[in-house]
Amino acid sequence: MAIRKKLDGLVAGAEKPIAIFDLDGTVFDVVYRSMEIMRRFAALPDIRSRFPEQIAQVSKLRHQDYLYGLDATLGNVGIDRYSEHSAHFLHAAETFWYRHFFVDEFLNYDVPYPGALGCVKHLYAQGVQIVYLSGRDIPNMSVGTIRSLEKHGFPHTGHNITICLKPAYGLDDLLFKKQSIEAIATQGEIVLTLDNEPANVQLFSDRFPRAINIHFNTHYAKKMELKGRHLHVIKSFSELRFTDATVV
Repeated sequence: MAIRKKLDGLVAGAEKPIAIFDLDGTVFDVVYRSMEIMRRFAALPDIRSRFPEQIAQVSKLRHQDYLYGLDATLGNVGIDRYSEHSAHFLHAAETFWYRHFFVDEFLNYDVPYPGALGCVKHLYAQGVQIVYLSGRDIPNMSVGTIRSLEKHGFPHTGHNITICLKPAYGLDDLLFKKQSIEAIATQGEIVLTLDNEPANVQLFSDRFPRAINIHFNTHYAKKMELKGRHLHVIKSFSELRFTDATVV
């Protein structure tokens, strides 16, 4: 409740309040995207015939078994690189996953984290500018991003909405966000940042010490110790006391 109370105060006191939300692993649970990709990979006739044992292991994967990175995820069910045959399977699986994870089509399988919609819509209704600042890229993922936001009822067009994606695939996420927040900061006062990557959270906290900077503790690439009294760590939007059920 303390975070929510402080946030409400920052919003009320800012002339032009801005909230920055990451998408993958923050607003959206992308495990479902990976699950669909792996389902399609496991259904390929050639893969089924060449790797029957590994396919049987993949079939055991549940949502809670997925980690950051397919290598670690498949290791959860006993598939590792120490076996030459398993190494070939992992290479094929990772190649297929990378080819499909970062494209418009599969964004349709993402599911918002409970409370994410309530949080965004509440702030938007209070006049906060919503900025979706994501490492997704425009050429391959912009159409799917807009469709996904629309599908799940998130504000995504018009006044006080900005969708900020990388101009090209392969650009460094941290550098892109570091450059982007400077332009965003000229538009008003940042009152909230929310991201699942610790490095991004540290960047935001250092740059916007008056804001509420939240690490959404889901899956992330690199663990690091976060420093600063302006940081908060949550595992669920319920900790912010926003619920989708109350959204109108």
